[in-house]
Amino acid sequence: MALSKNLYKLKLSQNNTKLVRPPQIKFGNWILSWRDLHYHRHDCIWRIMHMPTQNIAKQYTLRIRFVTTTINMPNFVCRPIPINNIFRKTRENCFFSIIHEDSALLPVQGCFFSSQQRHFCFSLNLQSFDNRMSNDDVLTGLDEIQVKLMEEECILVDQDDKNIGSASKKVCHLLDNIEKGMLHRAFSVFLFNTKGELLLQQRAEAKITFPDHFTNTCCSHPLNLPAELDETDAIGVKRAAQRKLLHELGIKAEQVPLEDFHYLTRILYKAENVPKDYKWGEHEIDYILFIQRDVDVEVNPNEVKSYRYVSQQELKDIVDSADSKGLLLTPWFKLIVQSFLQKWWNNLSDIESQADRETIHRMV
Repeated sequence: MALSKNLYKLKLSQNNTKLVRPPQIKFGNWILSWRDLHYHRHDCIWRIMHMPTQNIAKQYTLRIRFVTTTINMPNFVCRPIPINNIFRKTRENCFFSIIHEDSALLPVQGCFFSSQQRHFCFSLNLQSFDNRMSNDDVLTGLDEIQVKLMEEECILVDQDDKNIGSASKKVCHLLDNIEKGMLHRAFSVFLFNTKGELLLQQRAEAKITFPDHFTNTCCSHPLNLPAELDETDAIGVKRAAQRKLLHELGIKAEQVPLEDFHYLTRILYKAENVPKDYKWGEHEIDYILFIQRDVDVEVNPNEVKSYRYVSQQELKDIVDSADSKGLLLTPWFKLIVQSFLQKWWNNLSDIESQADRETIHRMV
């Protein structure tokens, strides 16, 4: 949503000592509130609120500084706005800028008209500040390790899983980008022991997306690296799975050899983060990988809160009672359980018979 070139007017009194306050202005996700407005010498200060939903609001203090000549000051970028011919010729240009309370610059342009009505008109472009809200500020206060992992480069794909480039994990998971269609490659590992029990994990509280949720053994992304870009027999995805099993659960590569992974099929799904924050989400083509091995688990507490092995009946009981017991399940795991898992599990001894590698199951 473009927020540029929005024109608003502030009417100054004849003596220029105070402003006559107009009604509250709303545009896009922003609200300009004039209740706290005051005018002092060359500065005008008011409150601006970023409000992506009715329940979430962030308030900032902004300052406009008016000058009639070009100034050279730190933290200020001053540009004139072209003057519209409908105004009187008796006018003077006024350069000004808006700064955020932490000195972050906002791109603005403006002009002061010294006509009898003494209107001040300005064009305010909040697009870059909106982008700042949805890019930098979304990571503020989150776990440092998880924030660092957001720099990893994921593989962007089209609706048919064709590699079309790469983007950071952060960019891929921003809800704004997801709503524009950004899609990336992922995988979900289902690891069974020789008793036929499935290893589940509960995601750590530090996780940025779907914290505290129960899910399959391991869920993550192949990265934009040569070894994990290799699409031959999904070997790149399998290498990524091996890497993340070690990272999250401490399962060594020799316990999960690449040749023991069975790539079954792919699902395409989309989901908003829970708890709902209007910032993060998932939009993935998810490779389903099965493997049956006895392994040693040593969890990374920054990734995994708890883990357990479950039988088919135990998993059914967990899923059926999740809502009543307040258990959280990741959306991709629920989709797989509801649509495929029982059949696959019943054929665990001949799992290759269940492979459907040509199909992308579109579950959106």
